[in-house]
Amino acid sequence: MNRVELTGTVGSVEELRMVRGDLPLLKFSVCTTESKKNKDGSWDNKYDYHNCAVFGSKASRMASQISKRDIIFVSGKLSPNEYTDKSGVKHKT
Repeated sequence: MNRVELTGTVGSVEELRMVRGDLPLLKFSVCTTESKKNKDGSWDNKYDYHNCAVFGSKASRMASQISKRDIIFVSGKLSPNEYTDKSGVKHKT
């Protein structure tokens, strides 16, 4: 099963755009925070940014509903990408 659930703060939100002719696409980032107590009793925060993409009618609705710093719950799947840079090195994202 490939399922991911994130609750965090909206970072950047790109403009809604059309791909493959008429398919709406919305890209945005979600910042999650993990807090841990360190040895001296104070708290350390770790911040992770997750790039998200939504397609279709959900993308159209979300484009008008979310903005930077909103708290959001995202449910979906991970889709790793692979590409080769100009020097021929393969990268996974």
